[in-house]
Amino acid sequence: GLYMYSNSDIQSKPLRFMPNSSVSKIAQDVEGNYWFSTTKGGVFCVPSIKFSYYSEDVLKNDINGILALEAFEDQLFLTSENMGVFAYYTDGNNIEINDDFKVQGIISNTLDLLITSEKYLWAPESKSFIYTLDGSKAYTPPFMRGGGYNLLELPDGSVLLSHMKGYNRYVDFNLVYRSVEGSFSKQTFTLYYTPDSTLLMGTIEGLYKSSNQAHSKYDSSNSILNSRISDIIHTNENLWIGTFDNGIVIDTDNGYYYLNEQNGLVSDRVKKMFTEDKNNIWVGTNKGLSHIKVVDPNPENNKITNYRIWDGLPSNEINDIIKHNGLLWLATDKGLVSFDPRSISKSMLPPLLNFEDVLVNGNKVSTIRDSSIYDN
Repeated sequence: GLYMYSNSDIQSKPLRFMPNSSVSKIAQDVEGNYWFSTTKGGVFCVPSIKFSYYSEDVLKNDINGILALEAFEDQLFLTSENMGVFAYYTDGNNIEINDDFKVQGIISNTLDLLITSEKYLWAPESKSFIYTLDGSKAYTPPFMRGGGYNLLELPDGSVLLSHMKGYNRYVDFNLVYRSVEGSFSKQTFTLYYTPDSTLLMGTIEGLYKSSNQAHSKYDSSNSILNSRISDIIHTNENLWIGTFDNGIVIDTDNGYYYLNEQNGLVSDRVKKMFTEDKNNIWVGTNKGLSHIKVVDPNPENNKITNYRIWDGLPSNEINDIIKHNGLLWLATDKGLVSFDPRSISKSMLPPLLNFEDVLVNGNKVSTIRDSSIYDN
């Protein structure tokens, strides 16, 4: 394998890369890419070592697509496609599986995880649904099977779960309300509780709001807000609504502002938004990761930087984003990634170009003055 020592400190605990490869040579090119030759596996290129990627060998499980993340103290919890829920101890970029944590009997993909203020882990679509953080004790409240999409703890300690037919509300593990009984049965992907105590529901048919369990459209006149909603956050007094195919809608005091591929977002398909702080927002999409630097209250002045596979990510499909012990952690379709948001940057150095051939109408020419290229 390959070991990297931070700050050239040989006494520090190193990060290990490519544990099953015999690395024979290391080189860095003018653009900052790292190249590793191996004795049996060929040559590998790593665009950035700022992104730490955790393979199946490190995670000690046959984990590929990771769907959701949650963290508490020194532990990171994750769920993967049809594999279950796992816990890991973390120390900076180093990670070690907690073999004592066992959540068995996953029925289908667990799309969200929640650790409540009472220190219980909620994992919809798993066998028992609610667990102590060591996995030793489980609770099984009533639950409508059919897609547990999003979990939300309200200020009063109750928990909401969105699903195929609206959402449920639980108090002390007991099911106390089903929105379908209140005539709201939309397929609901995300929930958000605003500072003014309004519950928002992002559904397949657009954005809805609820006050005293009365449900209505957020804005029936806005076509984008009536499309599929994927995520909702609130920052700098503005509401940010992520959509499945239309980018982000920012609801400001001066009206709506739209972020999409045309004005810098990496993709119009928003999967997850994360507020690191009021000035830094991260957006996970199907085409990579966008970092939005909020310069001032005017959204037009936001600065967007995009990161994709060729910047060091193992996959462009970003399913979840959390911050844990100073690092940002990404759940991707190709595994787990962590990085320090303070140190990551895009290389703005233009590549050195070397033109080897010039073709006109598919014909190679030795000089642009070659008159034979005009014969046809």
